[in-house]
Amino acid sequence: RHKPLTANEKQVQVLIDTIQQLDAFKVWKRWTTLLFSGYMPAGPFDIGNIYTFYSWTPIDGNRLKVGIRTNSKFSKSFLMAGYAAYGLKDERWKFGVNALQLFNKTPRRTLSATVIKDVGLNPFLSSDFSLSSDGVLGSNFIRRGNVPMKMLDLEHFRLSYFHEQLPGLSFQLSAEHQYTRPYFNFSYQTDESDAYTKDVIDRYRYSAVDFRIRWAHKEKFLTGVFSRVSLGSQSPILTLNYKVGVKDFLDGGFDFQRLDFSFYDRWNIGALGYVNNRVNMGKVFGRLPYFLLHVANGNEGIISNYDGYNLINNFSYVADTYTQLFVDYHLDGLLFERLPLLKRLDLRAVTNFRLLWGSLSDDNRAANAFNFADQIQPDDLVGIDVPGDKPYMEVSAGIENILRVIRLDVIWKVSRRNPNDKNWGVRGNIHIKF
Repeated sequence: RHKPLTANEKQVQVLIDTIQQLDAFKVWKRWTTLLFSGYMPAGPFDIGNIYTFYSWTPIDGNRLKVGIRTNSKFSKSFLMAGYAAYGLKDERWKFGVNALQLFNKTPRRTLSATVIKDVGLNPFLSSDFSLSSDGVLGSNFIRRGNVPMKMLDLEHFRLSYFHEQLPGLSFQLSAEHQYTRPYFNFSYQTDESDAYTKDVIDRYRYSAVDFRIRWAHKEKFLTGVFSRVSLGSQSPILTLNYKVGVKDFLDGGFDFQRLDFSFYDRWNIGALGYVNNRVNMGKVFGRLPYFLLHVANGNEGIISNYDGYNLINNFSYVADTYTQLFVDYHLDGLLFERLPLLKRLDLRAVTNFRLLWGSLSDDNRAANAFNFADQIQPDDLVGIDVPGDKPYMEVSAGIENILRVIRLDVIWKVSRRNPNDKNWGVRGNIHIKF
């Protein structure tokens, strides 16, 4: 600091230091940390996630889980976390371990590794399992009652290096290996290009390397000791990901290539509010089980899914060439501020449009033929489809900033409506907006 502190600034500094030493403040800090993160600090370690200590799945039955991770008192450059879970029904232990080495904060450079052996609802595992989707606040307890859980047995390993070249421009190089065995109807018809000798398999392994480049001009972050949250950019955010599958390496079953591109931009339109736009598109080259193609992110619960489609179930639509469009129009106070009785509630209107289009090659149709909705048995849990010439679309209208933290949406299917399904629904979520 080139200029000395003023007398007022020194008093503020002393006041802040004094408050942080108060027992009441320490207790408040401990309980708010537990409430929002799910972890209780215990010296150099955090114990949690309390929201996942208990859950239930058809495979585990009653499931008990406990985790521990290091914090900044242990190290400000190295983080390690782990958990162990036990299912009282299948009498099996499951576990996960990950580690992060922070070489530099700005520009950010990290090396991370993750090993997971567990059962789950999604074949696309996150390297950060601190924010788990199981537990009393997870998808297990907020599911719609008529939608069965579709579980998978998973073994996952990932090693990843993240390198921020300059603010806004980053690269990530990763290597991963995964074993996947669905606990529901699944079959893949192999051919000579695969590493498998059986004609039909119900489980698979793959090994892959992927490279990601991301550009967000003058992006700002809210940064903690180890993690950071993007505050966005006034310019479009572009992401390009290229993945290569390697057959026979670590028992990987397939050679394939995958290219994905994402575009995000926010349009501020003054008194009319703002619009968030996101376009995802990609292409998969190779003959693969449908899990390794583009699988639309559905929603089987009552909590809004802002990164997917709220009126379809998981594994409903697959494609090897796809385009997604998400448009969120936030009207802010354009409507409710003009209604005297509602103005003081500071409610804000929001609308949304989502589109999914995709196609599937003849090879991948043949490889996954027994999984299509018109081929499955009545008691099978999954029947896939392709959003071909007629894309899937849904729209919503909602209110956000309810009690400052809640958003509710009423959602309708625009296309691919089915008289046997519910073609509309209400979804809600915690959505803090300043």
